[in-house]
Amino acid sequence: MAALDDEIWARLSLTRLLTGSARRSPERPAFASLPSAEPVASLLGAEMRLAQADTMSARLATVLGNVRLDPKAAVGILMPSGPEACIAILATMRAGFCPTLLPLGWDAPPLAQACEAAGVQALLTIGRLAGMRPADMARHIAARYFGLRFIAAFGDKVPDGVVALDTVLAETEDPVPAPAAASPGVITFNRPDRPTPLLRSEASLIASALPFVLAAKLGAGQQIISLLAPDDLAGLSCGLAAALISGAPLIMQALFDSRPLADRLVADPQALLVAPAWLEQPLAASGLLRDRRRRVAFVHQVPFRAEPSDAAGEAHIVDVLDIGEFALLCAVRGGNGQPTLMLGPQPAPMMNGQPLLDTRRGIGGHLEVRGGATEIAPVGRFEWPGGAPLADGWRRLPYRVDSLDARILAISEAAEPPAA
Repeated sequence: MAALDDEIWARLSLTRLLTGSARRSPERPAFASLPSAEPVASLLGAEMRLAQADTMSARLATVLGNVRLDPKAAVGILMPSGPEACIAILATMRAGFCPTLLPLGWDAPPLAQACEAAGVQALLTIGRLAGMRPADMARHIAARYFGLRFIAAFGDKVPDGVVALDTVLAETEDPVPAPAAASPGVITFNRPDRPTPLLRSEASLIASALPFVLAAKLGAGQQIISLLAPDDLAGLSCGLAAALISGAPLIMQALFDSRPLADRLVADPQALLVAPAWLEQPLAASGLLRDRRRRVAFVHQVPFRAEPSDAAGEAHIVDVLDIGEFALLCAVRGGNGQPTLMLGPQPAPMMNGQPLLDTRRGIGGHLEVRGGATEIAPVGRFEWPGGAPLADGWRRLPYRVDSLDARILAISEAAEPPAA
């Protein structure tokens, strides 16, 4: 990949990636859902090609643009993995608003707190998923948080007071092609007990995904099968962003179902499976990791310890570490079955001669980061947890790192970073 300069950096966006790909290869697969016992049924269907994804995101952007929201307003996305979530995120950015990723597993009180913290003015969700009723949950959130002006949902069982997106999008004409509005970026939250909204620009999101695309050796000839929900940095970087950067179709599963997942993996042994790290043992027990053609990305959370795996196999494994939504580290696993995440500049294109992500062990063992992939900002009244920036663009994070030379052995939360 070529180095990035300021002009290229300023133009990086998911919408441009989608639109450009749709013009070049309109019939190429974009997003799909694996079969499951209780699928999400919506106007978008189980499979979408690039041209359809571009059209539907443009239609939904038009719908959002007709709602009286403040410029660059936060729009909540409360959805499981699937084409609906991808289109909602892309359309929100296309309309110039800020997708705010709300985890579907949270209860109403923390969700309402997160919406208030981020200043969410609209919320996009689905009518139902198995025994869950996210659209009803959205109404409960609106009862707790009066800043919510507009709620809309894909699928059936859409309750009163919630706009049925399937109907609205079917009746919306394709808009005249026009440049997308500038989105502020995407908001994610670092924890449910004290949800702090963190705003990351689209360019910073793409910068976070680039090292993953390189480590996983992704290209248009492969497909990504993601078991991560698109509700945090790792889910977005290793799913939607990675797919749009590489041209690889993104296959998702709203509810985990092992049979269709196994069938898809057997049918395409070179597909990249993105899974939470706790699934490594079950996947190894199934025998899937014994195939040297298999490629898997295991996503870890803090606290993290680089321990050898008992599930040794021949698969190409990439370890990804989400450091509290602040940064995403990734590396190809070593031959001894142990993660090999490293401090220092992360492999990726350079921007104006600087790495997109650089890490080091600072005073007291605290992790320090800098680079385009770390360009995030707190929202509203919240402050950056690490306090003031250090010299040369470094930021100190509230995490302590143990390392041997440059190799990361463990990362854990720390109460307070030392003063700069």
